[in-house]
Amino acid sequence: MVVVGPAPAKEWPDPTMKQQTTYWIDRDRKVVVREQFTIVSTVPEHQFEYANTISSTTVELNSTLPDSLFAFTPPKGAERIPRFEFGPVVLVGKPAPQLRLKTLDGKDFDLTSLLGRPVLIDFWATWCMPCRQSMPAVAKIYEEFHSWGLEVVGVNIGDDPEVVTRFVRKNNMSWTHLEDPDIVTEQHWGQAGIPRLVLIGKDGKVLFDSDGWDESEETKLRSTLHAIDPSFSSPESSKK
Repeated sequence: MVVVGPAPAKEWPDPTMKQQTTYWIDRDRKVVVREQFTIVSTVPEHQFEYANTISSTTVELNSTLPDSLFAFTPPKGAERIPRFEFGPVVLVGKPAPQLRLKTLDGKDFDLTSLLGRPVLIDFWATWCMPCRQSMPAVAKIYEEFHSWGLEVVGVNIGDDPEVVTRFVRKNNMSWTHLEDPDIVTEQHWGQAGIPRLVLIGKDGKVLFDSDGWDESEETKLRSTLHAIDPSFSSPESSKK
């Protein structure tokens, strides 16, 4: 028997990907002997297809397993660590990490060149649906505050630079954009989900680091901007 259905939402909760799981079942024993999980991108700018198949050539039910199967002998030279660190680096209150990349037109960019001005960095990708949803808010913040001194810098993660250039032009994203196709920024900024927006003060220290993006995160960002400079409109006045 073959059963075809969508993958569990918790397995790959990404609206930009179409998922499907197929099971091959031994009709007599009602045992799954093969499972295939496929993912196909629904975003034109990010053509992606992935398939993972697990096949079982031998299936035993209710067999007794030896204790040795669950014994672990560490290899020579292995070292036990109390905790495995994974995720974004804690940045708020610290000097911003280095950021040296190429702009979309091939020029060298160094974040230190903007010292003395507040800077909003937006880590994003064309294939990231939440990034697309956050872009109108980023564009509005740029339009409101750029003339008052705020710089916005987009850092594209993992895309082909040509794809990014077309996307930026199509969507009139007029602020500075950097290309990071090999995701080298993780070395200093840590691994994190996107969109990730980081606000850096005039002194080069991080004041805000978003955890995802929604209306509450935008309110926090606007409050931080207003705290930097009262001439920046507060969240309350921006809604009027």
